[in-house]
Amino acid sequence: MKKLIFITLISILISPILMAESYFVTKYVKVVKHKRVTRVITKEEPYQDCYYESVPVKYTEYVDEYVKNPAAPILGGVLGGVIGHQFGGGKGKDVATAVGAIGGAMIGQKNYGVKHYRRPVTRVRYEQKKVCKTYYRTKKVRVRRWKNIGYLNGKKIVKISKERLYEIPVKVKVSY
Repeated sequence: MKKLIFITLISILISPILMAESYFVTKYVKVVKHKRVTRVITKEEPYQDCYYESVPVKYTEYVDEYVKNPAAPILGGVLGGVIGHQFGGGKGKDVATAVGAIGGAMIGQKNYGVKHYRRPVTRVRYEQKKVCKTYYRTKKVRVRRWKNIGYLNGKKIVKISKERLYEIPVKVKVSY
């Protein structure tokens, strides 16, 4: 029973704290004094320096190559002569052998005498490319601003702005 009374008392005491909320309200403080302020600030200005340079560019080109095979017409002539020798008789056999050898050599040269290849070749050409580099130069600039002064509950509020203010917005926390 004592524990129950103790827990009830604690919850009654803590509940207002747990239920308390707060929020921000913007109040406007009247400016009572304006003062002109001049500052010298350093400002960096960018500028570019551009030039052209030659840049290598690789590209692939295909080259046709023809490779001669010297054995193809010889083997074709021998094979054609052997086949031609099978036909005819007497002097006709000699003529058939000669015609077969010439025909075999021509066929061997045409079909097997030259081989065609397409070979990739990497080449380089140079192109002009514009290159720009950014540099910064420092420059001192005089800046004029307004120092606006007001008071809220006895505390001094200062706001620096580009122009004269008549009220300064201040965020105030309200709790209940």
